Amino acid sequence: MSKQMEKIATRFFSPDDPSFKQIVEKNTHMNLNNLKHEFIHLADIDKIKPLKLLLKEYRKYSRKNRTSTIIFCNSVASARAVEHTLSEDGMESTSLHGDIPPKLRISNYLKFKRRESDVLVATDLASRGLDLPFVSHIINFDCPKTTSDYLHRAGRAGRAGREGFVFTLYRHKDMELLEEMKSSHDNKRPLKIKGSAYSLIDKEKLIENNKNRQLKGKAALPRLGNAPKNYMASHQKYKKNDTALQPYSHTT
Repeated sequence: MSKQMEKIATRFFSPDDPSFKQIVEKNTHMNLNNLKHEFIHLADIDKIKPLKLLLKEYRKYSRKNRTSTIIFCNSVASARAVEHTLSEDGMESTSLHGDIPPKLRISNYLKFKRRESDVLVATDLASRGLDLPFVSHIINFDCPKTTSDYLHRAGRAGRAGREGFVFTLYRHKDMELLEEMKSSHDNKRPLKIKGSAYSLIDKEKLIENNKNRQLKGKAALPRLGNAPKNYMASHQKYKKNDTALQPYSHTT
């Protein structure tokens, strides 16, 4: 249960109230056998070359099974850079992120859903609520910042028990997240869900700030996906770390 939900619950129930119970299904946030996860360590700053190699492997699978893939990025700038790179290589893709106008966002989603494009480049805006049975591969171009974001992204693949693959490019700074996931897998315990980077600002504070803005005659809620100004990807060598975590499976 999130902190926000706990606050709401305590408004109506006291901790010792026998009518208030938390019910958690035993397999929540546990492993699913249909999803295979692989973590690829980046030895330098280049992420484009390993991305292209992963897409090459995906293409082989896709031609045989007629599936699609979603590439997740942590920012709008990163998503735009990936989409531009794919376009330069003649690979058609569509995108979903907070800087896309709502009508175009819907159009892009329908294009992907109708299979007019088999690659979707997205921020965490697309990590929740999409139920697309033809998505077999998730590529985390940017390693998610929290276990919650990872689980939601991974959950877009292998829907309803279908075969699915999740590839994550990571650096040393991401090891805390990966170690938590490995520990959960090895000890067969649910992942600790600490919130989502998708909404790092506390929602109640966000609502309150928005009210203050409205009172002052300013704009409403800020757009999702504020992008850093600087993003660049060089084209250098990369290698798969021999000590990288081995593939394993879990659910969302």
